[in-house]
Amino acid sequence: KVLSMGIADQLLSRGYTVITLSHLDAHRTDLSGQYPNQYWPFGAHILTGMQIVRNDPRLFAVYLTNHGCGPDSMLVHQSAEIMGDKPWLVLEVDEHYSPVGLVTRVEAFLSALETHETGNEGVRDLDIDLPKRFVVGGFDRLEKDCSVLLPHLFPYSTLTASRLCREGFDCRELAPTDENSLHEGRALTRTKEYITFTALLGDVVKYVKREKEPHQFVLLQNGGSEADGQFSRTIRTLLDVQGFGQAAIISPLVEELHNDEQLWLDVLAGDMVMAALPEKRAEYMEQLTQECSWHALVDLARAIGRMEDDRPILCIHGDPYCVFNPQMNGHLLEGLEQDFRVSWLPLGEYLLFTWQEHGVDSTARRQQLEHLHTALGRFSPFEASFSVLRQTADRTLGKLAGGNGRYRLAKSVHGTVFACGSIEIGPLYENVVSLLNLATVTHDRPVLRLQVNGEGKEREKLETFLHFLRKQVHSPILAETKGEICV
Repeated sequence: KVLSMGIADQLLSRGYTVITLSHLDAHRTDLSGQYPNQYWPFGAHILTGMQIVRNDPRLFAVYLTNHGCGPDSMLVHQSAEIMGDKPWLVLEVDEHYSPVGLVTRVEAFLSALETHETGNEGVRDLDIDLPKRFVVGGFDRLEKDCSVLLPHLFPYSTLTASRLCREGFDCRELAPTDENSLHEGRALTRTKEYITFTALLGDVVKYVKREKEPHQFVLLQNGGSEADGQFSRTIRTLLDVQGFGQAAIISPLVEELHNDEQLWLDVLAGDMVMAALPEKRAEYMEQLTQECSWHALVDLARAIGRMEDDRPILCIHGDPYCVFNPQMNGHLLEGLEQDFRVSWLPLGEYLLFTWQEHGVDSTARRQQLEHLHTALGRFSPFEASFSVLRQTADRTLGKLAGGNGRYRLAKSVHGTVFACGSIEIGPLYENVVSLLNLATVTHDRPVLRLQVNGEGKEREKLETFLHFLRKQVHSPILAETKGEICV
């Protein structure tokens, strides 16, 4: 009663019968074909319950969401798709929410029910054409007679788009996220969605509003249990609601991409570009878009390792989109490379950790990372011994699935060779960060964890941290340890 703010009592006092999902025979309703990869059991139960309510004229739904809850931020959109024109009420509650505001919204909902003509909304049938518009599969499911769009994630998306073009696809990147993207995304959000979802949604909507011809978006999903695994399916929902049926979504499962050798080379090539000096990246991109072979990557790593740079090294990792999308992180990281040699999140290591967590034999690719690590020398973003990352995650965090949280915690502990500090960046309201903050770990270098929402509000915290790092780098004690490995 406390958590639900007494809403059931309000409804009972007004003469309504109140039941919960447990009273519905939701287990007999199968929506797995409509919402594939719905990895939250409670989420599947909510959606099947909504389907029952939608098709029963005697029932109406009140959905209580938790403040800042990642799963709810996706399920509420999918529930809205099911409910269609039938009235329902969504209430976000926590211990700080005003009871007066809740009472007002409940009364408005009940007033709407009094004028609603029950049954006129009809029965919602299953969408038999959905598999044509939402394809769960890898890059091999792409059609060559239809344009392919990749979310912008420099340099990785640029390298993959170039390769797909060489393979005969009409492939291009979406424009970088901008203020208009966030405006388009926020116009369709309902609660505390992550900035990673809002920006991606906005980028997609901005494109489909302009291009009316059929096209294919490649939007990744994963097996959970964070909200990001539901982004692609929820974007499909919102595109359909807005009438953008010309846009198909090809949604590979990240955990199943380990067999895509060409994609793996694209990712490693991107890691090499980001390991290089900023002024050399355009040159290296030009080379790698022409030839992206393993031998070319090793040669490039050796060239990067031979370069001289006396700047202190700063490790930046976290959610890939928050790290590499300036609009998502509020442009917080712009200018960092003037004072620091930034060791950017290595997406290859990030993905390999995910694949290893799902039982994939990573021996050959671990050896590749170790080879590149040796060639890059002190400028390597990779851990010298990949297995140490998992050992640290096992010891400090235990079992956790979602947001690659185990990798992120281990990376914050180990940082990278010669790092003077580490910054981890993720989206505001991200559930996994709550668990990472509870973990008891010891860091040998200063660590800053930022949660961003595309507004740059964390700038003061970042500047304070960087000021501290600059002072530490020039202190005699830290100067003596600059040549040691940060473990």
